[in-house]
Amino acid sequence: MPLPPDDAELFDLERAGADAFRGFCIGGRRTQVFGGHLVAQSLRAAALAVGQVTVPHSVRTCFLGPGVTGTAIDYATRVLKEGRAFTVVEVHASQAERTLASATVSWHQAEASGSHQTAAPLGPAPDGLPALDLDTLGGPSPVYDTIDARMADRFEPTDDGSAPWVRLWKRWRDPLGDDPLVHACAVAWMSDSSMTRVGAQPDRDAGRPVVHASLDHTVRFHGPVRADRWLLFDEVSPVRSGGRALVRGSIYDRSGTLVVSTDQECLMRTPVGGQQPASG
Repeated sequence: MPLPPDDAELFDLERAGADAFRGFCIGGRRTQVFGGHLVAQSLRAAALAVGQVTVPHSVRTCFLGPGVTGTAIDYATRVLKEGRAFTVVEVHASQAERTLASATVSWHQAEASGSHQTAAPLGPAPDGLPALDLDTLGGPSPVYDTIDARMADRFEPTDDGSAPWVRLWKRWRDPLGDDPLVHACAVAWMSDSSMTRVGAQPDRDAGRPVVHASLDHTVRFHGPVRADRWLLFDEVSPVRSGGRALVRGSIYDRSGTLVVSTDQECLMRTPVGGQQPASG
């Protein structure tokens, strides 16, 4: 499915009932629904359900089954809590009675507090770096057409089991306007575009085939963020065991402020019978 004329339409949903919404997702590889699109539309459905116009503090999504493009995706919402400090909405995404994902979206009324953060890693600025074709990280997929990317740094292959990592500058390729929810949806989309590849990178560097798929994905927003301005995605896989890899990401803006954190658990398998990677 091609991209719509206005990229913000990727996150649009129509109301299909009192607590239900409907949307369509573009295809990733092999016309499978892209997980980042499900996360973004689940966020939008939760916001519509409670009339929120601000960015949530977290979106936690469990992927339960693959979806296909060309068929509507239904988002059923349920408000779990609507209080003075927190609002929490549960979202179930389904397609033809098959559950694709379950998400919990939470808003917090910001409070006065102290502050601290991990410093942004040192490295080259995106200006002047060559454009990176994200297809090289895991195969061709139209979901990458929305993203302008630059490689800042990455680990070199080793045989000692060191944790793989990558640092990528990313931004949404086209301007997105000023709606903060649209930018949150776009950041969620971009955050799912490389994490499984980090966990699989040692296999790829060694020329070993690997099948990988996202099992869950969490995005935590720490402050205002614009997806159409350069963001540094610092991603590392601290552990891989039992056929699963954990990948964590820290997303910094150009000033070095940590604006978003992510984590994802990925299934990692040796392919059997010519299977291809399942995510993206």
